[in-house]
Amino acid sequence: MTGSPHLSWEQLLDYAEQRLPAADAGLAHDHVSACAECLARLEEYRELRSDLATGDAGDAPEAWVRRAETRAGRSWDAGASEPRVAFDSLVDALAGVRSGATAGRQYVIESGMVEVEIAIAPAGDEPWPVSGQLLTDDPALVHGLEATLIEGGEARETVHATEHGEFLFTRRPRGAFRVRLSGPSLTLETPDLEP
Repeated sequence: MTGSPHLSWEQLLDYAEQRLPAADAGLAHDHVSACAECLARLEEYRELRSDLATGDAGDAPEAWVRRAETRAGRSWDAGASEPRVAFDSLVDALAGVRSGATAGRQYVIESGMVEVEIAIAPAGDEPWPVSGQLLTDDPALVHGLEATLIEGGEARETVHATEHGEFLFTRRPRGAFRVRLSGPSLTLETPDLEP
């Protein structure tokens, strides 16, 4: 494949996961050996995969999140006002590796010019089974922010967010739940989420 176009993400992932037929795997190997760009993308995936295996993955690279949204037929709409799930690690194909039993689950909720990241830790793994962060360029939205875990239409736990918009719940939801963020400059409630 030397001199040919770059490998697609699908080809790189299939190569890394040893899902290619032997002939295609040989061509992919030859291409990656000769192509610095494809090798760098492959190493980025391997590093993420290694982090997932050790439980130290952090956030998915922004480009991966956007690509997963595009592949799922979703579009980035910064003007949207209704909160919507923009990313679900158990659903979005490209980042599906994040969905293993040891990796927990991660959501990104979009609403207007803000995003909310919500992570659900694997059962028994963390003292804070649900954590999250409001992501915004407007620090006024974070000031005085409270986060409430809602199950069955009832508030189960309310916590104060940090100055960086981070919040941690000690309660693990038993089923579908929502997170309500409220403060002097913001009120937002997520759609139903599953642990």
